[in-house]
Amino acid sequence: MQFYLGDESILIGQTVANAIATQKVDSAEFTILTKVRKKCTKNELLIYGKQFMSFFDSCPNAFGGLARLTLENLRLGESGFPKIFSICKQLEFLSLYECDMGIKSLLEVEHPQLSELVIVCGRFERVDLKWAPKLTKLKFNVFRCRDDPFCLGYVPLLQTVSIIN
Repeated sequence: MQFYLGDESILIGQTVANAIATQKVDSAEFTILTKVRKKCTKNELLIYGKQFMSFFDSCPNAFGGLARLTLENLRLGESGFPKIFSICKQLEFLSLYECDMGIKSLLEVEHPQLSELVIVCGRFERVDLKWAPKLTKLKFNVFRCRDDPFCLGYVPLLQTVSIIN
């Protein structure tokens, strides 16, 4: 499902959660868009981040059944991504466009199912792939750090790394 982040997002999330609960859907995919698509201000990133976390907190069962998640234009707090990784237990694909936890923040990835991670225009200082045993593809586009953009921990199946700057 592809939809815009907003008041109606909660209804979509609850509907998906109900479908997953009744076992009518094995897995789901969310592509969550923001109304401002390019060149968001710092304030817009913060607002969208708060809106997303409010949506996320109101529909944990929907997110628990997601296999794929695409997000854009979000600035989350320090607990945002760890919370996403802990609730989205089925997550196999994660794409982040202009998402971060603040300029020069550290994203730590620990997830048992994640097989593909795409980060485009993130403001992370570094992405620390601590434990991602099924990760096979990693893609960085336009990273903004001066040093290494990522650190590899336990990623035994990693086959493809793409870095474009």
